[in-house]
Amino acid sequence: MEHLLSKRLYRPIGIGAAVIFSSLWILQSKSYYVFTLYPVLFAAGSVKVSELLQQKHRFGYYSIIGLLAVTSALMISFSTPVLPIDTFVSYADIDKEENGRIILAGDYADMFGWEEQVQLAGSIYQSLSFTDRENCVIWAENCVIWAENYGEACAPKILGKQYCLPNPISRHGSFWLSGYDNPDAAVWISLSNERESVEYVFSDIQLVKIIYHKYAIDEENGIPLYLCRKPKRDIHQWRADYEPDIFN
Repeated sequence: MEHLLSKRLYRPIGIGAAVIFSSLWILQSKSYYVFTLYPVLFAAGSVKVSELLQQKHRFGYYSIIGLLAVTSALMISFSTPVLPIDTFVSYADIDKEENGRIILAGDYADMFGWEEQVQLAGSIYQSLSFTDRENCVIWAENCVIWAENYGEACAPKILGKQYCLPNPISRHGSFWLSGYDNPDAAVWISLSNERESVEYVFSDIQLVKIIYHKYAIDEENGIPLYLCRKPKRDIHQWRADYEPDIFN
């Protein structure tokens, strides 16, 4: 009776997990949206395994656990960065491309390139005159850092403190809501924005460098950094024009 009661008590966990997983799969959500289910399922599975190990015939269960432990040890480095990157590349037998790039899985590749982007933005920012640094926007604000997406805006926001960088701006997601500290900035550092976008806003642009990283994800490779002056658009109106499309 107690065993049946236990099953009924925990059955909603399995049903709920199945419904959530199926819904996310049907809606074609990102794979990591379902990750929050795992702690609950791991806990439920651990209780069941504990019950099985308390039974008399435990050899089969120990064998299963041993098999899981061995396969996990062999495969964990493909999903979790437990190895130094050069060691992982050798272990995974990943070949170098003709252009010198090494193509990693997204979660691995997405860890690289950010420091290089911020370091370059920091060196450009520090090379400006005191007046320009006070008036600069980092469009990534009389200096603005303007970033193309929230990842490129987060990098100077988090890593930029050591370079005394101003807060970045972006037209992407909630960064748009933050606005920027200096709407009348005369100098903008554009990070990853396409040349057409930069030329649309400014009449004086200078390509400083195209940033490459052999391990970085594709969309974070070939990142252009522009130093921009002389806005030719009404910045307030230009920013307001994006409002209808920010969260669509």
